[in-house]
Parts: sequence; structure tokens; C-alpha cells
Amino acid sequence: MAYFSSGYLLTKLGETLHAKVEAGATLTLTKMQLGSGKTVSMADYYNRNSLLEPKNDVEIVTIAPDITGDKSICKLTGSLMNESVEEGYEARELGIFAKDTSGGEILYAVSYDEEPTYIPGKNAGSEIELNFDVYIAISSDTKVTIKQLTLPESMRDAMNQAAKSAAEAAAEARRAKDALAAMQTLSSAEVQEILEECGFTGGGTASGT
Repeated sequence: MAYFSSGYLLTKLGETLHAKVEAGATLTLTKMQLGSGKTVSMADYYNRNSLLEPKNDVEIVTIAPDITGDKSICKLTGSLMNESVEEGYEARELGIFAKDTSGGEILYAVSYDEEPTYIPGKNAGSEIELNFDVYIAISSDTKVTIKQLTLPESMRDAMNQAAKSAAEAAAEARRAKDALAAMQTLSSAEVQEILEECGFTGGGTASGT
């Protein structure tokens, strides 16, 4: 889990949308986005509608309204699979994008981390899922929604098959681990007997515990 916990800045466009949300409009969040840009001041983002060096879009998978003290907050959780990351990089920027009331997409808010999270590339050697939590302040009666992504059927089938294959591989690995653990508890005589049953009847003897 990666946290951009240093706070966030509403952009100029984000402030305008926030005022409309406070007046009753729905806040529709479209995505998060990671970037590797560097800055010395969060103020650099105020007039922007993009990150300094955008890298990967991150799907917002859950939103969870909560109350901390006398403040209403909304916890956003985004998910990114490293198979979509061409090359590894250090993520310093995290942008939150939203749908404007005019229908366009805007950079709503930005979080910046001076101690960046390393995002491994697809050639890192294993498939990795990275989750990102961001907390934004809202009014207690603010309605927050997520723009749902619609995947092509072929992609959905491929993802389901990949998940099934991963589950089968994990189950096979557990069975192999259990079998190895069981073998390690056998005596030399028991190991020798198993080898003979499998047709290994050479003159040598097996060493064991």
C-alpha cells in the first residue's frame, strides 16, 4: 500500500468545481494519475490541468466516506497493476481527476510526496498490484461517485483467465510446499522405501533425518 499522506492542493479548476459541489452538484471522480515530476512548491500545480510528468492512470476502485473529528472526509483507493508500467520510476505526483459540470475532465487536486514510491515496471519479474490511498475533505452531504470503466469483453475474459491461472498456480505451489514439508519429516528408511516403490532400486541408501 502506498500513501500520499502529505495533504493535497485543489487546482484552480478544482476550486471552481468544489464550489459547485458545495452548492449541490455531484463530485464525479474519474481517475487518479501518477507522475514523476519534481517541484519545490505545490503552488506550481494551481493553474495546471495536468501533472508535470504524467506516467500511469490509476483506476479508483473504492470510495469510503468517513468522519474524522468534526470533518467529513472521503477515502479514495486506487489500484495499478505493474504490467501496464513500461519502465520503473519514482512516483512523486498523484493527481485526482474529476468530471467538470460541463462534461470535461479536469485535474481536481494534486498530492506530492518528497519521499517517492517506486513503481516497478512490467519486467520486474513478477506481477505486482499497487494500491494508493488518498483522503479528501468533503461536506457531510456531498455526493461522491466514481466513473466506472467499461472493459471490452475480450479484455474482461483475458483478465478472468489470468486470475484463474494465478489461483491455480498458487494452489499448486501450496500443494508442493505441503508435500515438501511432509517429506522432511520422514526417516531415512521411509525415504528409501518410497524410492524403491517408485522404481529407484539401486544399491545406494537415502540420507534423511
